[in-house]
Amino acid sequence: MYRSHLSLYLTRTCQRIDGFGFSLACQRANLITNLSDKTKQRELLDLLFNRTTGAGFPILRNGIGSTPNSNSDYMNTIAPDNPGGPNAQPQPMPTASRLAAYIKLYMQEGMNITHLGFLNEPDYSANYARMQANGQQAVDFFKIPHTTFEREGLTSQVGITCCNSMGRQNQVNMHNAIRSGGAEQYLRAVTSHLYTDSPFAPMTANPPVWLSGQCDLQGT
Repeated sequence: MYRSHLSLYLTRTCQRIDGFGFSLACQRANLITNLSDKTKQRELLDLLFNRTTGAGFPILRNGIGSTPNSNSDYMNTIAPDNPGGPNAQPQPMPTASRLAAYIKLYMQEGMNITHLGFLNEPDYSANYARMQANGQQAVDFFKIPHTTFEREGLTSQVGITCCNSMGRQNQVNMHNAIRSGGAEQYLRAVTSHLYTDSPFAPMTANPPVWLSGQCDLQGT
């Protein structure tokens, strides 16, 4: 029989953990909202969020949609007017202004968004709405939401994250480009998924490094 051991160093900090959470992107929230049995719905919410009887998760990751409907678990867009093409300017507001408005709508409902990532799996080609980018392209875009959030008075509350790569190695490469491009100062956290590879060593970064997405894709 194999026996594992856990060693605790009470006088030394080896790794800071900001919290644990889960994602409600891709219409997962609808599974809870549409439960007809409200007792079961309350039980599920308590299991997720209650700090006494449940897991008490402090972090919730939501998707910001960019598709015209929620078919196939797609997420409804926050910019419903088609700008006319991938190089056209969204109307009537620029994209970053829509993101600021999105955050403020949540604030009006008493829910504070603390981190916002403008990329999700930029190294993955999929059949749903997406934006592919490399590190230098991320640097070029950083200035837009940062300037907008400053103008809207949101920088003290909302930090920018990047880049939710499919795997750790690509995130390392992207972050190296971000640091070389002088944009690391705008980051509240470095975010990465673990679908294509796992952490092989600590990432060299000044902001906290978060694992923002992982699940068993082989199961049911």
